[in-house]
Amino acid sequence: MVEYVKVPKKRVKAIKDAQESIEKKLKVKLSFEDNNIRIDPGEEGDLYTATLYVQAMGRGFSPKEADLLLNPDYSLTVIDLQDHFNTKNRIHVMKGRIIGRKGSMKLELERATDSKISVYGNTVAIIAPFYGLPKLREALNMLLGGAKHSTVFNYLSKARQMINRDKLAGFKRL
Repeated sequence: MVEYVKVPKKRVKAIKDAQESIEKKLKVKLSFEDNNIRIDPGEEGDLYTATLYVQAMGRGFSPKEADLLLNPDYSLTVIDLQDHFNTKNRIHVMKGRIIGRKGSMKLELERATDSKISVYGNTVAIIAPFYGLPKLREALNMLLGGAKHSTVFNYLSKARQMINRDKLAGFKRL
């Protein structure tokens, strides 16, 4: 079985530069036709993870950040801002709200939920573990709904405490 992934033309070079590394890590073969990338898993390759990996790089993540997807606890989620907002100006404002002043909001979202976020084009891509994704989605919904940054920072502080507590409880059960 073969999978095709369409990525923005500006991201094809980044994927080509990491092609050898991707093929080695995921035991797949990549081939390029314009901005369509063909993923052939061969006999041993992981097609699902390779598809997520290429999609993540296409959404602006570096290979190092996309490596998180090699951990089965992490997944990729892409939110298209055009599905929620009608005008380019509104989308631009929302991207700015997610990033924050000098990247402070994006950094706090990532820190609190052990995730990585890429704001690229009209999308917000998230690589997050299963335990952090619900909290991250809620924080993003708050931001996109117009909540003050201070309210979201407070929410993230509590979310981080809950996530850390849950992680510790999980380790105790082992």
